[in-house]
Amino acid sequence: FLPFAQSKSLPNSKAFASLSVKVREFDCSNPSFASRPLDVLFLGSVSQKRERIFASLAPKFADMNCFLYATRMTRPIDDKTNPTASPEVTAALMQRSKILLNIHRDDYTYFEWWRLMQAFWQKTLVVTEPCFPHPIYKAGTHFLEEAPRHMPHLIDWLVHAKDGQAKAEEVRATAFETFVKHSTAKDAAIAVVRAGDAA
Repeated sequence: FLPFAQSKSLPNSKAFASLSVKVREFDCSNPSFASRPLDVLFLGSVSQKRERIFASLAPKFADMNCFLYATRMTRPIDDKTNPTASPEVTAALMQRSKILLNIHRDDYTYFEWWRLMQAFWQKTLVVTEPCFPHPIYKAGTHFLEEAPRHMPHLIDWLVHAKDGQAKAEEVRATAFETFVKHSTAKDAAIAVVRAGDAA
């Protein structure tokens, strides 16, 4: 999928205006988790729950290099009004980020497949609130789950501690390998056919 390919240069987008030269010129072919210049990435819409959680996290994330893009949903999303609707933009951001932070919009703890799939593809480690169980992707193996109040401690360990970085490398590699193996169009088609037979 070409829009998710490694970006040798950043797409032309206002989303990158605040990024440092180090982030913009980062060589995405460098495979190391620790080398990625953005510590934490969040892409999503604004909600009361998210605003409350980010307000509590702000002092703890102040010493980290974070990119939080929260959209106010006043009209349908498209890449002309919201740069994160562009797969090239989200891919470029994830390729430069150690961790994708997943905070549920409300109290419905669904598995945000589209967001997590992009992170798995870009080998970006997912740290999320607890989600409904998934038949393939498991917490602790393919992504890490934590309550928001404890996320800063987990993220600090992953970003700064050697054993935390080793855990991050292990989890993101497993997520990528499992995604490539099990999330093909053929597998999806077979699942649909089987679901139809079961019905």
